[in-house]
Amino acid sequence: MVMKNKLSDQNKPPLIADIKTYDDGATIVHIIRNESKQIDECSKIHGMSLEQKLHIRIISINGTVKEIDPKLKLELDPINYCLINVNPITIYPLQKPFILVTYVNTTNSSDPTSYKECGEVIDWDGNSRSNMCFNPDDSGVWINSTIRLNANKKLGFLRFVHSAYSNGTTYRIWRQYSIDDKGNLTYLTNVTYLMPNLGNSALDFSYSLMTIVPTIDSGYLAIFQYTQRNNNNRSMIAYGGLCANLIHYNQTFSVKTSQSVNIYPIVHPDTIIKSVYCDEANIMITCIIFISSNTKTYYIQIYISSSGSQTEPPTIYPSQQGLSAKIMPVGGYILGVTAYDNNDNNTYYYINAYDDINNTLSLPEKSFLTNNFGVNAITQNNTFLLASPYTNNNITWSLLTIPLPKPNHSHDHGYDNVLINKTIPSINATIDSSTTFLNITFFCYIEFTFNEYNEQYYVTMDNSFVQNIKQDEPVRGIHDDMPNNQKPYSDNVTMGSILLTQEASKNLLAPKPINQHTLIIY
Repeated sequence: MVMKNKLSDQNKPPLIADIKTYDDGATIVHIIRNESKQIDECSKIHGMSLEQKLHIRIISINGTVKEIDPKLKLELDPINYCLINVNPITIYPLQKPFILVTYVNTTNSSDPTSYKECGEVIDWDGNSRSNMCFNPDDSGVWINSTIRLNANKKLGFLRFVHSAYSNGTTYRIWRQYSIDDKGNLTYLTNVTYLMPNLGNSALDFSYSLMTIVPTIDSGYLAIFQYTQRNNNNRSMIAYGGLCANLIHYNQTFSVKTSQSVNIYPIVHPDTIIKSVYCDEANIMITCIIFISSNTKTYYIQIYISSSGSQTEPPTIYPSQQGLSAKIMPVGGYILGVTAYDNNDNNTYYYINAYDDINNTLSLPEKSFLTNNFGVNAITQNNTFLLASPYTNNNITWSLLTIPLPKPNHSHDHGYDNVLINKTIPSINATIDSSTTFLNITFFCYIEFTFNEYNEQYYVTMDNSFVQNIKQDEPVRGIHDDMPNNQKPYSDNVTMGSILLTQEASKNLLAPKPINQHTLIIY
């Protein structure tokens, strides 16, 4: 399936530069367009000039497209429309209806180390709600920054950055931010200087952040690669590997050397961890780790808990260079790569899907035309979104929607949570006024809920409200607006208000009220 939309006519075609999704399947798209003439600021740093306008589009779950061309409070420096090795502008889907737009501010566009990262919250109408610059006193913080949204979008995000003292010594900064119901962006915690530590001071470890994973209990798991100098070739002590540190939501400590959990040790000195892709799926966090050595390239799949402990021995599979991975929400994962074909001068995205035990899942096609960015995303209903290639008319942009196969053991029944088998009433059911309970497997009784005619009812459940007994892990909830039910309108029912006397109120609330009609004043 292809979704299309148009921009005003220009000399260059529009390009999809980023795709992000909300929990309910709504999608935001960042669109850019090359400029024929290079601006001076961009030429100085050998970048590619873009049209100096911010284009964001919102695709609803019914396929309608809403155009947003926001004007931010702080006028963007022209360097934000210069494409270098990264895009200075990034979009993030916060709690609906808000979007975080990050960009850079600078007094010297020729010096990328002077760039300061800032953020602005806009709503779906393009109105600016709040803005701030992150850590304005730190140096060289833009390219080294990482932002990860909380599993509960209402709780904001975590930002990680490397910074440096005046003497050149680097340090790590972790800071959590919140966004309220009006779109105000604020600091949630003080600056946190988290330093991973495997607990053996005699060993010379160094650490570098690989990825951050949000956990169902609203925290974050920071995963580091560690390396160690070891001159004893016969030693069985790990030369390196992966370790993890848990950061709790709204954690307030300022300086802490935190005990790390060793996830995956490496004992061969010629082995290198190339990349790590992790995400929450079902109960556990799934990680795909790409590794290379002098003799082969391979990847491993591991499962870890929200505290960082590994739950099963890793499984090793052969691989090739350049692959990336994405975890499917219903279980399993995909491996993909963007590659240019010299024969037809087109760019393709190649994809393979696997279940949790590495069985290949069938796809109708395994290669798709895309643009040079090859940006993509997976929605919660297991649909793969891929940027379409350039168009000839310089107006139209489009997005491919590719349904991904689901593992045989997956029991996705439309609740955005494969651990829920069914609900009573079921999704989209018509609810009778006599209904006095709700059953979602986890709990079953809510009185006086379905008593308004012609109304929509939405069932929500917080993350970690339910705990899995076997793994002792929090379970994903049901986000807002997912399953809905409707109470039908009835011509035989009179809706209105009544006034009760004080004595009538007492009698009506009695365990066994009698003669109720005599208690009402008409």
